[in-house]
Amino acid sequence: APPSLYETALQAQNNLAKMAAQVQAAPAKPVAKNWMEKATTVVAAQKKEQEGNIIQILKDKGVVVKEGDFRVALLWSARTDLDLWLETPKGRVSPGVPRVATFKLDIDDRGSGKAPFLENITCNAEMPNGRYKAICHNCGSGEPFWQAMAFLPNGNSKYFTGSMQKGKVKEEVLFEFEMQDGKLTLK
Repeated sequence: APPSLYETALQAQNNLAKMAAQVQAAPAKPVAKNWMEKATTVVAAQKKEQEGNIIQILKDKGVVVKEGDFRVALLWSARTDLDLWLETPKGRVSPGVPRVATFKLDIDDRGSGKAPFLENITCNAEMPNGRYKAICHNCGSGEPFWQAMAFLPNGNSKYFTGSMQKGKVKEEVLFEFEMQDGKLTLK
């Protein structure tokens, strides 16, 4: 039987912890080129695995995943309510305003029930020119570790991680980018 959503999220979190430990244990002095190439290959493979895990969770939650769509997904496992916001040139997509122009909040997860918890925003049309900002808003009282992935229209993806400290941060910018004539540039 395939792993459950919880097992997939737990494995993703464990993989991320291993990656962080490997980075912290890396020597501070310059290293051989061969070692760096191997490390780059390992990190790329782990990122691809995380991407596959997030796509599977989206599909398990009923989201239609099409290649070429812009998508940003926020994933966490602590029992707290996180909101994914996307500021666009046409307005902010959020649980309070789930649809702005061609952008749609597909999943508004409140952090109850069985983990993993996920929020997802999709745009399946041409994106307007302008600046964009993806934001994680902590509506609850937990201290969640989060993972976010941006699936870009050109088929590439970008992976981001972080955590929010209880009572310290209510909002955290996940990433920012600009869209100009179909070209997306991360800031």
